[in-house]
Amino acid sequence: MKRLLVALCALTIPVIPSVSHAQATELPCPKYHALMREHGLPVRQMAWIMARESACEPRAVGWNYYAGKGPQDCPSGAYHPHRNCAAVKSHDVGLFQINSRAWDILVVQLCGHNTKSRILMKPSCNVKVAAAIYKRYGLEPWKGNSNG
Repeated sequence: MKRLLVALCALTIPVIPSVSHAQATELPCPKYHALMREHGLPVRQMAWIMARESACEPRAVGWNYYAGKGPQDCPSGAYHPHRNCAAVKSHDVGLFQINSRAWDILVVQLCGHNTKSRILMKPSCNVKVAAAIYKRYGLEPWKGNSNG
């Protein structure tokens, strides 16, 4: 009986795969490291920021709502219900989640289109804008806010 109990316990303990030291210290978003270097971004710091902001997904969009508003206040059924929703204050786009309200003029200057276009979903534009922001403000714009 004791052997059976030990065998059953062994079956219920999850197997955790071993991870080498090299794998544990690998930087996320390796596909974009060269692009970050090209624009003068510190890859070691910015790769982690990119992973946190967009999970390395260039088409990521985050919606920011006015106080007391949320996705439930946007009509459903439209192609993109949040795009023209009055509850939306701004949106964050692309790899580094560039904010539409804060950086629209910079995006026009660097990429030739405003933040209402899909230009920030292109890694080349998103990283270029992030580099300009970083060169002027450092990591401050990516430190988060009091909303959680």
